[in-house]
Amino acid sequence: MRVTLVFCEGRHDVAFIQKSLTELHKCTYRKSLVGELPSPLNKQVAQAYAHPPTSDRHISTAELPPFPVFDVDLESPSGDRYILVRCGSNQQKNVIVRFLEDLDLALRVMPPGTNDVDAYAVAFLYDADEIGVEKRVGVFQDSFAEHFGSLRGLTGDNWVPTKTVPVGCFVFCQPETGTGALEDWLAPMVECFEPERWQQAIRFIDDNKRPDDRVCKSSGQRWKAIIAATAQFQFPGNPMSTLLTHKKGIPSDAFDSEICKSVVQFLTSAPW
Repeated sequence: MRVTLVFCEGRHDVAFIQKSLTELHKCTYRKSLVGELPSPLNKQVAQAYAHPPTSDRHISTAELPPFPVFDVDLESPSGDRYILVRCGSNQQKNVIVRFLEDLDLALRVMPPGTNDVDAYAVAFLYDADEIGVEKRVGVFQDSFAEHFGSLRGLTGDNWVPTKTVPVGCFVFCQPETGTGALEDWLAPMVECFEPERWQQAIRFIDDNKRPDDRVCKSSGQRWKAIIAATAQFQFPGNPMSTLLTHKKGIPSDAFDSEICKSVVQFLTSAPW
């Protein structure tokens, strides 16, 4: 079995990838128990969740699973698996690398055919934000080169072979500027879904924001606020990820879009 570990920054990134792969690649969502994940991932995830270091964590978050968080298990029609993982940001590099090192060791020491996983690839998805695609890729390369080896050749929507496994990096941005975030693409999808409420949400956010509010920090933060405000009528109090995956959220045909096709093409083209 081939497994692609897809490392995403937040919940709505995971939700977007889940919905895109489900609609465009006909993946099936598996309600997997930890023990039902493909071996040796099942043991690795169980171990990571069973012994989180808590003494250096805030009391309000100590009960939560540590990063990386294994959110979604998808299976393609061919039997390949896509495990969507929430990793926060590059600041979580050390725990991600430690997990990958343990996974490599588990695959190496067991005789061939013992594990469900025959090969795996690793994909990382980021927002370009204000620093742009080139710098975002550079930050990623600098952070993970020690583990993977040379990551030269990454452009923000492709894969490279490394000394361990295939590694891909996809950066969400506006094509015209090379900056921006996933929300720049989600915005028109939500607008088509609820055009009247969308315009009202824009007026509400723009007419009431203050210069020091986070919605003024970037276009991505502004879009997040507008998207969330639009969705509150249907999903009061719920996060943006609900709008992406709920059956009463963004309709399936909205995912037949350029960005959804691009990210699915990227995720399904790992150089095995």
